[in-house]
Amino acid sequence: MSRAKRILPILLVALGFGVWSWLQPKAPHDQEVEVVLGDRASEVDDVTVRYTPKDKDEARQVAFHYAHGKAPRVVRHVPRLPDGDYAVDIELAGSNGIAQVRRNVRLEEGRSTQIHAEEAK
Repeated sequence: MSRAKRILPILLVALGFGVWSWLQPKAPHDQEVEVVLGDRASEVDDVTVRYTPKDKDEARQVAFHYAHGKAPRVVRHVPRLPDGDYAVDIELAGSNGIAQVRRNVRLEEGRSTQIHAEEAK
C-alpha cells in the first residue's frame, strides 16, 4: 500500500473534524433559560420572551399565558437557538398593566441561563 493511500483516510477524518468544529457552535441547540418573576409572579398573566441575536435583526419569540395569579415564580423553557450573544426582551402583562425589560445574555449549550425580570417597568 502506498504512503498516500495510508495518509488519505487520516486527512479526511481531520478535515471532517475541522468542518464539524467550525459548524457545531453555529447549529441550534437546546438552551435552558429561566425567566425569574419572583414576587411579581402573582400579578403576571402573560410572559413574552423575544431573542434577538447580536448583530442581527431576526428574532425568535415565545409566549406563555397563565390563569390570573397562577404564573410561576420562575418560567422555565428550552428554546432551540445557536450559542451566542442575544438581546432578550421580556414583556410581562397582567393586573398592573404591561412591563418590559431587556437583558443582554450569552447562551451556551449545557449551561442554564437565568434572566431576572422582577424589576421590569
